[in-house]
Amino acid sequence: PWQRNSNQMPSGNPGAVQSKRERPRQTRVVKVPGTIAPVDRTVTFLAKSETLPRFTVSRTSLSSRPWRLSNSDVSAVYARIDNSGQPLSHICILGQGMQPGLNSVFGGKTQAAVDAMGALPQQVRHRVRNSDIQRFHILQRGELMLYLEDVSEFSSLPAGVKKYLRSNQSELEKRAAFTRGNCEWWRYTWPLQRRLYDGPRIICPYLAKENRFAIDENFRFIGLTDPTVVFPNNEREHLKYICAILNSRLMNFRFKGIGKLKSNGIREYFDNAVSQMPIRRISWTIERDVEIHDRIVVLYDSLATTLQNLTHQLAATVARDLRTQISDHEAELDELVCELYGFSTDELSYAESTVP
Repeated sequence: PWQRNSNQMPSGNPGAVQSKRERPRQTRVVKVPGTIAPVDRTVTFLAKSETLPRFTVSRTSLSSRPWRLSNSDVSAVYARIDNSGQPLSHICILGQGMQPGLNSVFGGKTQAAVDAMGALPQQVRHRVRNSDIQRFHILQRGELMLYLEDVSEFSSLPAGVKKYLRSNQSELEKRAAFTRGNCEWWRYTWPLQRRLYDGPRIICPYLAKENRFAIDENFRFIGLTDPTVVFPNNEREHLKYICAILNSRLMNFRFKGIGKLKSNGIREYFDNAVSQMPIRRISWTIERDVEIHDRIVVLYDSLATTLQNLTHQLAATVARDLRTQISDHEAELDELVCELYGFSTDELSYAESTVP
C-alpha cells in the first residue's frame, strides 16, 4: 500500500512510499513537489502525474531517523563524496548563536546610543542576521548589541550602561532563566560556547537556498538564534580551508542530500545537518595535498576581500573587473575541491543537473 512520508526528505521533497509485496526488501519512492493535501487520496494524487521522480530504495533506508532518499546514481555520488572526507563534527565544534533572552534590551542599538552610554568597544558587537551572512563575507549592518559577558561584576560597568540596564531591570528579571537562577539579571540568558568566541569561527544562516559560510575573525559580530556556528578544534587544516570547501559547488551539491528542504528551495542549515558535511582531510606528507590546502586558503582570502569590496559604491569598470576576478577564483576553487574529492568538474556538472 502507498503511504505518505511522515519524514521530510532533506535530499528532495516530501514523498510517498509503496511497499512492494513481491520484493519485500525494496520500497518504491515518489518525490512530490510541495505536500500532499490531507483531502487527497495518495494513489489518486500520484496518478495525476507520471513525471514525478520515481525510484526504489532498500527497506533499511526507512528508519526512525530523517529519510535521505535518492536514486542509486545520486546516492553513489554522495557516497563518493562522503568516503573522501570526515564529517565536519569530527574536525570542528558546532553550535548555535547566543541567546540574550531579551533582544530588545541588549540589541537594536545605534553607535550614537552606545556612545552615549559610555560602553567600551569590547562591550559592543555588530548583530548579524541570516541575510547578512554571505559566501566568504559578512555584511555589516548598523545594529549593535551590548555584550557584557566578559565583565566580571556589574559594578565594573560604565555608569551609563549600569543606568540603562537598571531602567530595564524589572523586565530582565522576568526572564525564565533568571527566575531559575541560571543567569544574573544583567547578563545574557544563554551565552552559548562563550569561551570559544575568543578565536575565529565560521558562521552560516540557518535558512538558505545555497551554502553561505563566512569567517568572523575577531568576534566583531554576534548572532543570536539565527546562525549556526562552527569553531575550530585544534586540527591542522586552516579554518579558511574548511570554510572555502563548505562554500564550494561540490559541497553545495552534497548538502542537497543532507539539509531539510523547506519551501521555495530553502534548506535548513541547523548544526545537526551542517555537522554531517564531509571535509577532505589533508595528507600532510603528500606535497600536492599541501599545495591545494595552501592555495585554497589564499583563494579564501582573495574571495573574502573581493566580495566585500564589491558591496561598496564602485565605478562600473572596477566592479566588472572584480566580478571577473571572483568568477576566476571561484572556478579555480571548484577545480581544486573536485581534485581533492576525486571528481572532475564535468562529473560535478552532470551530478548537479540530476538534482534540482
